[in-house]
Amino acid sequence: MAVMLVAMCVVGFLTLLLLYRGGLSSRPLVACLLAVAAAIFIRGLCLSYQSNDYNAFLSEWVAYFRANGGFAALQYSVGDYNVQYLYFLAAISYLDFSDLYCIKLLSIVFDFVLAWGGWRVARCVCAKGSHRPVVVFCLLLLLPTVVLNGAYWGQCDVIYAAFCLHAVACALGKRPGLSVVLLTIAFAFKLQTVFLVPLWFGFLVAKRVRGWHLLLAVPAYLATCVPALLLGKPMRDIIGVYFGQATEYSGYLVLNAPSVHALAPADMSAYTDQFARLGIVAAFVMVFVLLGLFWIHRRRLTAEMLLMGGVILAIGVPFFLPYMHDRYFFLADVLALCLACMCARGGLPAVLVQVASLRAYYNYFFVGGLSYPAWGVLLVLLALVLSWAAFLHGAAKRKRVT
Repeated sequence: MAVMLVAMCVVGFLTLLLLYRGGLSSRPLVACLLAVAAAIFIRGLCLSYQSNDYNAFLSEWVAYFRANGGFAALQYSVGDYNVQYLYFLAAISYLDFSDLYCIKLLSIVFDFVLAWGGWRVARCVCAKGSHRPVVVFCLLLLLPTVVLNGAYWGQCDVIYAAFCLHAVACALGKRPGLSVVLLTIAFAFKLQTVFLVPLWFGFLVAKRVRGWHLLLAVPAYLATCVPALLLGKPMRDIIGVYFGQATEYSGYLVLNAPSVHALAPADMSAYTDQFARLGIVAAFVMVFVLLGLFWIHRRRLTAEMLLMGGVILAIGVPFFLPYMHDRYFFLADVLALCLACMCARGGLPAVLVQVASLRAYYNYFFVGGLSYPAWGVLLVLLALVLSWAAFLHGAAKRKRVT
């Protein structure tokens, strides 16, 4: 525990140093320092909890690496996570230290990377001198689902979400090539990154990203696979993890997530495939409508409107898609909070999504089962409607101005 606290303090100090080097003055830096101290204290209280996922999966995977030569075992089929995360599990198998603490420490490190990413996104959207980026940083560190996901649950959704935020910040901050690389790394860690990928069409038509920048995705992804390939793992097995994840739970419409499929009656289980197809079609329709609006308003797409589009995607795509898990709205939690700190119209959607996500976490920790209450689904639906309204209002406002 002492080592963990020291490690978290070091990470917090380095994050504050990044903010200072980024131009943050001393007074708001004190506010960030207080948020960092509170974040470390709260996470310290969470460290000893062992979830069922840790006991049944993560600890077993580390034990497998430890018993089969560490990195050498990467050539075999281990777990159902992407190989980029398995590098870390293989690395800690060499350490004479708590596997639980090592796994949680990685997520906690990325909690701070996530908060820094939110600060960078806000700096790109807000006027110079605004204190809103500081608010984003502090609230992201203390957001309940961010704290619970890594420090308590031991999950790693914060890794891909952090890369996504930095990718958005780079796209808004005129570093388009790096934004594509970071988005690709996020995708390498978690398939759920695809929820946000269509946003890069908005960056493309707004001329914040060029077509040739998108080509960087291929070498960036291959670079993340090189260690596994050198250790003898076939490329088809690396890519096959995505297909395995997509079909592993295809027998269930929803797995404790606030998606529209949670409203399906239990006696309709025989029509799972039909409901799944309808959900996939609905998700694609929503995405193509948004892409069409990106194209129509391409000369008026502000940074704020693009961020609104990202929130719509992060909420709407998992809302309509089947087979969604309780943690698949993590990116929606994060992006909605970022938007809420920069736009008054984003406040209520952020609260609604966070409440719905917290209920999913409550179900996992205290209730069990795969069902989800209808009222939580309605909260997410209302958040999606309000996000669409904010986007359309912004588009209409920009049209009147021009």
